[in-house]
Amino acid sequence: VEQATYHQNFDQVRDYIRNFKLDNCPLGNQGYNRVVLQLCGYAGHGLSSFINSCKFVLSSNYKIIAEIGENEGGFTKERRSYGLTDTITIVDNRGFEKMDSSETIGVYTQLGNFLPLNETVVWKEEFKDLIINIEDTDMDPNLTDFTVPVFVYSACSKIIEGGGEYTLPRTLFSSSDELRRIFPIVVLTNKTSGNYFEVEKKFKNFGAEVVIAVENYTVENLTETQGRNMDILNILYKALKDVTFHMEKEKNPKRERLERKKFLLELAYNTDFGKKRSCSSQLQRRLYGYSPAIQSACFNQLRDYIHNFKLDDCRLGSQGYNRVLLQLFGYSGHGKSSFINSCKFVLDGEYKIIAEAGEQDGGFTMERRSYPLTDTITIVDNRGLGIIDGLETLEVYTQLGNFLPLNEKVEWKDKFKELMGRIEDADIDPNFTDFIVPIFVYRNIRFEDSHTKTGSVHNESIFETCWEITGIFPIIVLTNKTKRDYSMVEKLFKSFGAEEVVAVENYTAKKHLPTRGRHRDILNILYKALQDVTFQMERGRNPKHERAERKKFLMDIIHNSIVSKKGEQDEQEIPDERWFPKRVYDYFSKKKT
Repeated sequence: VEQATYHQNFDQVRDYIRNFKLDNCPLGNQGYNRVVLQLCGYAGHGLSSFINSCKFVLSSNYKIIAEIGENEGGFTKERRSYGLTDTITIVDNRGFEKMDSSETIGVYTQLGNFLPLNETVVWKEEFKDLIINIEDTDMDPNLTDFTVPVFVYSACSKIIEGGGEYTLPRTLFSSSDELRRIFPIVVLTNKTSGNYFEVEKKFKNFGAEVVIAVENYTVENLTETQGRNMDILNILYKALKDVTFHMEKEKNPKRERLERKKFLLELAYNTDFGKKRSCSSQLQRRLYGYSPAIQSACFNQLRDYIHNFKLDDCRLGSQGYNRVLLQLFGYSGHGKSSFINSCKFVLDGEYKIIAEAGEQDGGFTMERRSYPLTDTITIVDNRGLGIIDGLETLEVYTQLGNFLPLNEKVEWKDKFKELMGRIEDADIDPNFTDFIVPIFVYRNIRFEDSHTKTGSVHNESIFETCWEITGIFPIIVLTNKTKRDYSMVEKLFKSFGAEEVVAVENYTAKKHLPTRGRHRDILNILYKALQDVTFQMERGRNPKHERAERKKFLMDIIHNSIVSKKGEQDEQEIPDERWFPKRVYDYFSKKKT
């Protein structure tokens, strides 16, 4: 059965690739006549062997069409093109040996399609020489190639940022992203020889959205396997899905080539004058109105599901609820407001600042502000936390329990009478028609950078208490996904009991060039929230009764906390730093030793 299923899937995917036509895109070919997969990477990392493998998998006949050097690929000094199908051409660009300024600009020039095919590539060090190269292509400009960048890297090689044999600056990916509007697909060769899990993790930290490890076919190793075939087909399939989605928006090949040229010239100009700085971090990113490179079918289905979600459609109906309230909470400055703007951008397709973000990306919010995402879904930017002591924890619970009015300033209360009075005031016009989903937003930083040396037991159980109040364990959103490895942070949240931990890179006013990965991550969070709602609505609910139970539970917590605080006032100092559960700090302390 497995063998039959494999052959069915293999044949379907292979036929899709073989028969792919730009004319079949929703708006037709719009002036493009072929898809060009632009391979780039270090010399000797398997670019040529990958081309031979692609041809082998598609044709079932192994031939050396791309010449392989001594180090498996280190032979290529030209931009060689090879036809895979009638529509798809793959280009073996000249491999680089060290990422100095001339090689970097040479890579961008190849990716931008400003060098002729099947001719020797010479790295240009002078700005004047580079200009001549680029301007020469205007005599017979290539406007009909839809290019997709593919970065090939050996899983046997370590990645070193800032020096060494294989230095891989983040700028290579960010600039490639701007140049082609598609973040490079990363192909890791030598899958079975190296530790590709660690290399994959590093590339994803750079922002890579698709990383696939493969074992290339070679003359010495032609043993055909299911895994090898599907890995290679998967790369081609994902590239074509990127093309399909981009082609759903109106394109202008001439205009896009001109924008690529201007970007490349600006990049080369700054590099040539030796600014001693990273091109990517110093040049302001261009903000183009391009659609995200996300698989159209999946994106549209997921977005439509979220847009059309109705509580009335649940198995037992709405049961008295009329909207889903996504309650964001977390530290000030950890990206809650930017996450709201990102959600709205992904759902509506236009970037607007609806939630004001402060200097630290979110540290501005002092109110419980609500923002409708759809007719059914509203997202709430609760006041951010500075120090999680007992009192601020109580305020979190009060906001999550929906006992504070929306769109009004939130002031922390430190007396039992004030806290209780505010909760009782909510009974004048009680809100029991909101189905609450808690979402904890945390910036992807080391826990050591955001803790204090003390923390009480009830603080450590903040997530469990949120679970008891709302009936749903908070979804964890880790912002600043690409700044550093987030796996340890994710692991720790899961040790607290978190069932869903999703890392995202928020869109901002300065950086809102849409990508498939960012859109997918943000939609995934909203989808998971609605799946939680659907699951909970499978059983009988009583909104009034549930609100009353939340109130009793909250009043008990407030009473116990105030009493406990009074007893400890003379013995315990209020910490000045931000707090995170002490056992997290202890965990990382042990890791260091």
